[in-house]
Amino acid sequence: MGIARMNKVSIAVHSSERDAVLKHLQNLSALHIVKVEEENQEKDQRTQDELMIRELESRLNRLDDTISFVKGFVKGGGFLQGLLPQKLSVSEQEYKETMEGFDFEKVTERVKRLDTQMSQLKSEKERLVARYDIVKPWIALNTEIELLKPTKTAFLIPGRINKRLYNAEFKKKAFDVGLEIQEVDESKNELFAIILFHKNDEEVCRKLFDDVNFIAEDFRGLEGNPQMICDKTAERFEEIDGEIDELSEKGKQFTEFYEKLLILYDHTIDEVSRLNTVKEGVKTRTSYIIEGWVEAKRKKELVKMVDGYDAVEMFDAKPREKEKPPVKLVNRKVFKPFEIVTELYGMPRYSELDPTPLLALFFALFFGLCLTDAGYGVVLALIALFLMKKMPGGRKFLWLIFIGAVFTIIEGALLGGWFGNLFKGTYLDQILKSIMIFDPMKSYFVFYRLALVFGAIQIYWGLIIKLYEEIRSKNYADALIEAVVWLVVLTSGLIMLFASDFCIQLNLSSRRLLPVILVKPSFAVFVFCALIVVIFGARKEKNPVFRLFLGVLRFTILGGIFSYLGDFLSYIRLMALGLVTAGIAGAINDIARMTLGIPIVGVIIFIIILIGGHLFNLGINTLGGFVHTLRLQYVEFFQKFFTGGGEAFSPLRRNEKHIVLKQA
Repeated sequence: MGIARMNKVSIAVHSSERDAVLKHLQNLSALHIVKVEEENQEKDQRTQDELMIRELESRLNRLDDTISFVKGFVKGGGFLQGLLPQKLSVSEQEYKETMEGFDFEKVTERVKRLDTQMSQLKSEKERLVARYDIVKPWIALNTEIELLKPTKTAFLIPGRINKRLYNAEFKKKAFDVGLEIQEVDESKNELFAIILFHKNDEEVCRKLFDDVNFIAEDFRGLEGNPQMICDKTAERFEEIDGEIDELSEKGKQFTEFYEKLLILYDHTIDEVSRLNTVKEGVKTRTSYIIEGWVEAKRKKELVKMVDGYDAVEMFDAKPREKEKPPVKLVNRKVFKPFEIVTELYGMPRYSELDPTPLLALFFALFFGLCLTDAGYGVVLALIALFLMKKMPGGRKFLWLIFIGAVFTIIEGALLGGWFGNLFKGTYLDQILKSIMIFDPMKSYFVFYRLALVFGAIQIYWGLIIKLYEEIRSKNYADALIEAVVWLVVLTSGLIMLFASDFCIQLNLSSRRLLPVILVKPSFAVFVFCALIVVIFGARKEKNPVFRLFLGVLRFTILGGIFSYLGDFLSYIRLMALGLVTAGIAGAINDIARMTLGIPIVGVIIFIIILIGGHLFNLGINTLGGFVHTLRLQYVEFFQKFFTGGGEAFSPLRRNEKHIVLKQA
């Protein structure tokens, strides 16, 4: 369990069977193909493959455009279908018939012409709308627009004036310089007017334009009076809408090809994937060699496949220097959903422990503490179960949410959270309180201590894993200094804390938990371990002075005592998020109860506020709880032992973007 054991193999294929073997490998989805380093390759064959890839990518672009167009006419399955689109389930027979009998070139060409016509009409309508918006404010003008142009002796300029700046003072200035303004119409902030002035007065008149933010209107290309132009534009609007409706009806006819287009699209992606795989191998005129990694337990499947061909051989291959096998996480069913947490951070190295089962319990526990409401847990669990049926591709993530919801129900019940305090004052409230350990809204210091205890346990767990990893790798010095010493440092520090009054001042306890006599010996152990870290923390540094300097930093800030203090304090966020969830839930209930006094509609408003408010609280705090729980794993936990950097196992497989083949 943890990380799958990998074997490297080399497969030699005769060129006549290359495509069939690659297709078989793709269906098998068992071989993670790696690049074969070989200088002597057949360039003509490589060029041919690259030309084929470009041709297929061009086909993909055409198919993508066609699918996007036709999809607009396909009847949707409602809001949920739009939110969670499902892949098309296709039988082998349907797949085969589509590949053999579908003339996609004809369909894509017809759709392209139709799409071009509709795009041209929509572009024309946009231009007309822009023209209509320009001309409409001038409808009161009875003069033909083309006549609004300069004469031999005067300028005639239509435009817009800022009404706020068009005051008596400006009018006097305009009159003094011979600037005549003919008002046509007005809007809330602008005045539409025609400005007239003699050419001899151009300089002085144009200087006044800025005083009222005058903007000249551009009527180029327009003829006739504004009313006539608007009427003709409105008529053209109707014509365009009619033409678009006709084209849309034609577009609906192509919905019968929609599923076939999706099948062909995925088939083409598979072809591109296979040809890209070809580039990773060694090619000659008569043969083709690929190398890759296969799970040890699936190697027999490859052997069986190879035995089915006459001109194919498989050999064990030796990994190149510094080559590391790809990583595939293999965990028990209960831990599998938590692989998402590891994968989001990065895959472990092949020789490293898989942190998935090591973090699973903490993740679920912390997620539940962040919500701290059993009612929310029930709703979240039901939503997860419902969505599993609607989106099979997301089942792994939904199982993670479901497990978190189960822990939320348990922890919420123990902390008395059922949609906040919704059942307060009822008989049900007495039953629910009988299983409650404490109320976090009243005993928040208990919650605070609980969060820190869980944090301390996870930090210690991380250091124990670090110790195991170093011993397993035979790095005994690192095991001693990076794990054992720090376990002793933290333990001695905690003993000093709880054997003194300082734990009371920090509200970690109401009294000293350990005898005060333990302070001095634990302090001596603390100092001794600190010296070990200072002296040996940077033991690989050759300069003795710099080594000590780095040792001091190592003990203090570079993953040292202050870093551990920050790690401990980070777990307080569990308490903070839990209190926020409970507090908002209680506030929603109080606001809702206020509406019960309203006659008739009070109950309706009460229900709306409860449902809407609690769904909002559940949504926002589920997101917050998930993100902050992730952060605690990545920053506080993983940093203790996890290196990462492994390459994920990614075998040649079918690319099921739109379709899923039914299992025979």
